[in-house]
Amino acid sequence: MDLVSSIKALSKEGRVDLGRSIRKDPDLYNAMNGMGGVSESANKGLFKGTITKVSVPLQNLDVQAIDGSGTTFTAKTNNVGYYQIELVDGNYTAKVTFEGVSKTQAIKIVKGETTIFNHDFE
Repeated sequence: MDLVSSIKALSKEGRVDLGRSIRKDPDLYNAMNGMGGVSESANKGLFKGTITKVSVPLQNLDVQAIDGSGTTFTAKTNNVGYYQIELVDGNYTAKVTFEGVSKTQAIKIVKGETTIFNHDFE
């Protein structure tokens, strides 16, 4: 049985549970919505992660990657607190602010690789 047939064979409750699980997992959610990772032959690297407060996803927050010249690249978190930005190779400062509290971290982006910046505001 293929994947589509397996999903169709689930009960209504099973499909609802599957939908909840997908919405809670950023990688599954993005895969289902056509947002995959970065290929090894890509000209850029992928900067991604999840931002939460006490493990609850934070929506609509700006996550920034600031390069050495001060240029800022910004993505907003989605309904599961997930964001992603494709960036060229280099060193950046990752920054996210929530309720006046900022978290920053030095990150290195490498072509064809994924750099993850997750943060939980407690």
